[in-house]
Amino acid sequence: MTDDVFVVNLTGLFPTNDYELRINTYQDIRFDYISVDTSAQQNITVQTIMPFSAELYQGFTSTSNSSGAFTRYGDVLALMQSADDKFVIGREGDAVSLEFPADLPPVPTGMVREYFLIASCWFKGNGFSYVPFSVDPMPFQAMTSFPYPSTLSYPYDASHKAYLQEYNTRKINMP
Repeated sequence: MTDDVFVVNLTGLFPTNDYELRINTYQDIRFDYISVDTSAQQNITVQTIMPFSAELYQGFTSTSNSSGAFTRYGDVLALMQSADDKFVIGREGDAVSLEFPADLPPVPTGMVREYFLIASCWFKGNGFSYVPFSVDPMPFQAMTSFPYPSTLSYPYDASHKAYLQEYNTRKINMP
């Protein structure tokens, strides 16, 4: 087992100096140590680097029994450009290969370059009685919870319908 370290930016989320957190996960994750850094923000330069290629493919064979209209294999770059309601709908065994430009400016003397991959995603797992192991119902950015109440719905305007018809054409129906 390796140590995983990750940083979550909580700037502006605490209305007082009480830094209590409640962390809920659906997986069996155990934390050895959690800290909150209250030191002054250091000057940093953030540079966004967008991929120039994104290909969805089957990375390995799966025995998944998930069903629904999954994203077709191939070019999915348009779906990787922003956090919206037009997702790459993957199934167990699927993978996305991303390529980024290599012609970045040199790192100034005394500075360090670090890379962070930011993803906006939802996972559905087999065995959760409250979440069907299927594509539907589709999550969306403005939902208040998942599963969401019957008063909410994935947006089915013309733009979202076009996305569904163009990309989510890999239909898998399991018994």
